Amino acid sequence: MTISTTTVKDENFAFYKHINLKDFKHFAHLTGFDTGIDIELLYPHIKDIKHLAELGAGYGRAIHFLKQKGFQGTITAVDRVARFLNSLKEKYGDTIQTHRQDIRDLALAQPVDGIMWLWSGISELSPKEQEISVANIYQNLTKGGLFILESPYKQIKIVGTHQSPQHITLTTDWGRLDAYLPSEEEVQTYAKKAGFSSFETLHYQSETGLDRVFYLLKK
Repeated sequence: MTISTTTVKDENFAFYKHINLKDFKHFAHLTGFDTGIDIELLYPHIKDIKHLAELGAGYGRAIHFLKQKGFQGTITAVDRVARFLNSLKEKYGDTIQTHRQDIRDLALAQPVDGIMWLWSGISELSPKEQEISVANIYQNLTKGGLFILESPYKQIKIVGTHQSPQHITLTTDWGRLDAYLPSEEEVQTYAKKAGFSSFETLHYQSETGLDRVFYLLKK
């Protein structure tokens, strides 16, 4: 099932609209996510989820590792770039669902038991948009549902130019990406305002030695 909406509200969209999959996968290699370390660490928390949505599914990196681990639940891939979702449907067919939508307007067909937003996706929004998005995610979870948010811990490394400790800009041949890294305190504030009942952190390093954090929020 594919639900298609076309809301696009920022210049970062052009970055993903024009990036080719080879370059996308190269960024995964630079940051150490091409090994699936994040899914490996998260799997004990998500293996029994009946319906899991991944926000910003991209070329399907996380879905590949979920399938490799034998995940049995329903997977919904959410992205605003149609060609990414079309590629996923070609590869996985009816074994996954797709949902084309801007995360800030997230409205899934039905509430799900788990939502993942990995690989620093939240940092591509302004602080106010981050707050709005976390609130929307809360509304799309079942009672007791789990939201997993992944982010660099304290600083962004490897790619881009720092405009300030929390703001980074990446300029490439195909577009520019502006990012804002929320602090742990800011994420806690977003979670509290949205109504999440618990807030936990899980720190780790990527395969290339980047300091990362998972925020685990339960509705």
